[in-house]
Amino acid sequence: MKNNRQFVIALLIILVICARLLFPELHFDDVSFKLLVVAVVVLLLPDLTPLFNRINHLKYQDFEIDLNELNRKTAVAEQAVKTSPAVHPEGVTKDVLQKLTERLSEPLASLVVLGQEMEEKIRSSALVQDIVGADKEELRNLLVKLAEKEVVAIETIPSFEDFWNMRKRILQNPLFAEALSKEQMYSFVDLGLRILGLLPAGEE
Repeated sequence: MKNNRQFVIALLIILVICARLLFPELHFDDVSFKLLVVAVVVLLLPDLTPLFNRINHLKYQDFEIDLNELNRKTAVAEQAVKTSPAVHPEGVTKDVLQKLTERLSEPLASLVVLGQEMEEKIRSSALVQDIVGADKEELRNLLVKLAEKEVVAIETIPSFEDFWNMRKRILQNPLFAEALSKEQMYSFVDLGLRILGLLPAGEE
C-alpha cells in the first residue's frame, strides 16, 4: 500500500513536469502549487500518523504524557455516558466557558480553572449524595463512590485520574510545562474540558 501511494505521488509530480514541458504557456501559480502539496500530503497521511503520535507523546525525566491515550479514555467515557440511562452529567456551563475564554492565551491558567471546577463538581456531588468525607477525601475516591451510586460513569475515572496527574505535574514543574508545545497544551486543556463535561452538577 505504501509503495502504491509513492507511485501515485511520483506519477502526479511527473505529470505536472510533463505538462510544463509540453505546454510552456501553462501558468502554474501559487494556488496550483499549494493544491499539489495538499494532494501529496493527503496521499501520505497514513504514513504521517506515527509522527502525529510522537507529537502527542512526550516523556520528561520520569514522567510521560500521552494525549492520544487520554483522548481514547475520554472518548470511552463519553460513549459510556451516552448509553447510560442513569448518568446525567451537567456538561460545561457558560460561566466556565467564560472563564476559559478570558484565559485563551494562558493555557496554564486554564488548567488551574479546570482543576478548580472539577473539584467543586465532585465534592458538591459527594455532599448531595451524603458521602462521608466529601470535603476531605481524595477526588478519585469520591468519584469511585459516586460511580457506585451511578451518579458518574465508572469509565470517567481513568480519564479523570490521568488528566489530574498530568495537570498536577505540569503546574508543579515549570520545566515540564515548557517542554510542551502550545498545541499540546491546548489539546490538553480541550481534553480537560471534555472530562469536566462528564461530571455531575453537584446540585439537587
